[in-house]
Amino acid sequence: MGKPKIVIWGADNYNTLGLVRSLANTDFDIVLLITGSKQGVATASKYNNSIVYTHNTDEAVDFLIKKYNAQTDSRLKAVLLPGSDTISLAVANNWEKLKDRFHLMITQNPETLIKVTDKNVMGDLASKAGLLVPQSQLYRVGDNISVSFPIILKPVQYEGRKEFKTKVLRSYEEFDRFLKYMNPTNLYQVQQYIDKDYDVVIYGCRLLSGEVVLAGHHTLERWSDDGGGSYGHLSPDVPEYLNPDALGKFFEDIGYTGLFSAEYGYKDGKAYFYEVNLRNDGFCHLSYQAGANLPMLWVCSCLDLPFEGSRKMTKSVVGINEIYDVINVWRSHISWKKYKSDLREAGAFHFYDPKDPQPYKNMHKRMWWEIPMRAALKTFRPHIVRIMNKMRNK
Repeated sequence: MGKPKIVIWGADNYNTLGLVRSLANTDFDIVLLITGSKQGVATASKYNNSIVYTHNTDEAVDFLIKKYNAQTDSRLKAVLLPGSDTISLAVANNWEKLKDRFHLMITQNPETLIKVTDKNVMGDLASKAGLLVPQSQLYRVGDNISVSFPIILKPVQYEGRKEFKTKVLRSYEEFDRFLKYMNPTNLYQVQQYIDKDYDVVIYGCRLLSGEVVLAGHHTLERWSDDGGGSYGHLSPDVPEYLNPDALGKFFEDIGYTGLFSAEYGYKDGKAYFYEVNLRNDGFCHLSYQAGANLPMLWVCSCLDLPFEGSRKMTKSVVGINEIYDVINVWRSHISWKKYKSDLREAGAFHFYDPKDPQPYKNMHKRMWWEIPMRAALKTFRPHIVRIMNKMRNK
């Protein structure tokens, strides 16, 4: 039958790097399919044998169709592992072309995945499944706001460059001042802001049998300017306040199978559901370092191969973004001494691996100019995008 075929499809970042390392040292025929520019992260790993670069998702889909033939035997299909929402949507939009060639992380009806990517639709379905969801509404510039302040604002459908990832606004007056940065053609989610103690992420995989496997959970206590959690604690247990049964009901309702991470805000003993990523992401990479190899579990379940790893984390560890967490020192959230102490204590990293050192070396070389650039971009991005949109519309 030949070697099992795997395609890791993502950007050249630590999410994709996690998949590369999770499937390393196996007798698989693995192709790393990069969409976007080379960043020297996943592509720098010593575990790569074949790397293909594409400019956009259309070009990547063309490659997949030409490279991989349709198969009637499911064991001969390749396994396609997506690493971003954009790529997951490309898979759903090209499902008819890909379904006979690949095992896909997808909803039973591909249109459902496309609809659920809208955070408002996702929140409604999660609430119906029994998860605790903050009050929210779909918003376009000019609409009335029915959600109580403070709020968190998120673009859900947008043209051109996204003005911001999320924006917390404490009052209507603050929101009114921010309106000038919002695009009237875009759709946003306005959601009740939970003044949380910390965020929580569950790592998991829903197998083809319908079984939901949860590797454990991760508390996120600090954040970096790349939009990701930069410090927290990983643990094998899944607390009941996260309502894992309702999460399983949500996946059953949408008919999804594949890797996922679910995100919550914790406050006063309650977990408020934010969103679920229907794909691989960086949290699965951290759970792998804590002992659970869910990407391998998914591949083995698709190809009917024996799985010899662990479905759950085997230890509790500190997780840290050893490159970007330093921004919390610059912003006076923590001291330099605290940062160094946390770094020494950590057991799960975004880039560092003594057996595969080059991705970390590459990131460390550029951290001192990239971190200030990200800080500036986070501050001035709404202004920059507003100017660019005005220039484009002239």
